[in-house]
Amino acid sequence: MLFFEIVGAYYGAFFIWQLVTGIMNMLSGKILGGMKFHSIRFLNFKIGESQGRLTLSKDRVCFLPQFKILHTPESMADKRRRTVALSAGAFSGFTVYGMFCLLVYRLAAGTEFFRMFILGAIIVFAFGLYQFLIMIFSGLGNSTQAVMQRKNEQILSFMMEGTHPAQLGDWLAEEVELSGAGLAEKNKYIQFQYFSALEMGDEERVSQLIHKMEEALPQNVPDFLGGICGELIFYYSYLEKDLSKAERYKNQAPSMIENDMDLNGRRVYAYYLYGKEADTDKILEVIAEGLAVAQEYPMPGNIPMETKLLQYLRDLL
Repeated sequence: MLFFEIVGAYYGAFFIWQLVTGIMNMLSGKILGGMKFHSIRFLNFKIGESQGRLTLSKDRVCFLPQFKILHTPESMADKRRRTVALSAGAFSGFTVYGMFCLLVYRLAAGTEFFRMFILGAIIVFAFGLYQFLIMIFSGLGNSTQAVMQRKNEQILSFMMEGTHPAQLGDWLAEEVELSGAGLAEKNKYIQFQYFSALEMGDEERVSQLIHKMEEALPQNVPDFLGGICGELIFYYSYLEKDLSKAERYKNQAPSMIENDMDLNGRRVYAYYLYGKEADTDKILEVIAEGLAVAQEYPMPGNIPMETKLLQYLRDLL
């Protein structure tokens, strides 16, 4: 019985924290006007907003509630507005969660459940505060990383609102070299440029950007660069037709192939199979899997490009 009390107390602490901060972020975003609701995931259900309407769909199992809030490009442009937008929900979440802990104290003080819950709450508070401070201070200042991070946040906000990469020409005009400080943010920016060139069908620019990312790719690819491996697999499977390189990057990031079931992952896998001259029925199956989940892709601005590439490959078969 004690085991279930301990598990229940710890899970309860994290569950309530996720629920409270998620709701307070939504309310703060509505009041400040710098954020808007995107989706809620819990268990294997996802409630999302698409074209102003709420949708209910099945998703991967999620044991803690996950709220996704979109920041508007305007709220990310100004450092002061950015700080207010990011901190309002977190501070209000801390306050409401603290009040809930006081309620638990009133109802269950002295019990094993209370002791475990408070221990869980302390861990949650510490973890939440750490993440909040990282989130706030990582984008402040005028360092290369901070400047690139703010710019990437604005670009991502546009794309999350449905703007196509090809429509972001002025935002993606800067030439960035993958050296020095802020490599993670520089890679992200160049990936946005790559998606823009890919959507426009500019193969020369795609080749230039893909080789720039490839040259800076470390031998042991970290998780945050896994997406680049996926695009290298796509590029060498289809555009440059170098299957040995496609296989090399597949081995470096295998999760980008068999296990990535979203729209982008299915596109990469389908073109990989096409480059290998795999069975047509298998390629058509992967294309169908990608198109079936197209509207669930978390970056709406990329959906038209991704679906167009899948449909183009289907027509080639």
